[in-house]
Amino acid sequence: MILACMSTSLFPFYRFTQLVQSLADEYHDQIILQYGYSKEPIRTDLITPVDFLSIGDFEKKCMEASLVISQAGIGVVISCLSAGTPLVLVPRLSVYGETETDHQLEMQMIVSNLDATDQIKVVIDEKQFGTICKSLYGKRFQRRGEGELPKRLVEYITCHCQ
Repeated sequence: MILACMSTSLFPFYRFTQLVQSLADEYHDQIILQYGYSKEPIRTDLITPVDFLSIGDFEKKCMEASLVISQAGIGVVISCLSAGTPLVLVPRLSVYGETETDHQLEMQMIVSNLDATDQIKVVIDEKQFGTICKSLYGKRFQRRGEGELPKRLVEYITCHCQ
């Protein structure tokens, strides 16, 4: 199963939906697509849209997933590192009206700082999306301890936000 998450942003993220739909055609794997406040995507045999997942449901699905695809938010990064699940991040971009600022592009630096570039990839060029997904699909990684992650994030934020 592939878990795809758009988050709870009020901005639409149609680019993301199109990328996820292309995966369904290629992998023939069940996709849970959490779309938040965006327009509900079309339900297919392989894509099950859900508006929101509780934290517990999200964590459970994250553990079960062969791959997680998400907008570039820190919560999903922590969840995937804790679960040992591969993650593909697609930053929302202001040029497409998906956000007001391009702050999600900073996620590349955060992932590098967490020494997680083998498990987490950030897609800037959509042409690389399929190749990146294929390189991670079905892999499992060492689960990171809960105490380790917040400490590393606090160190990164403290160092880079002063």
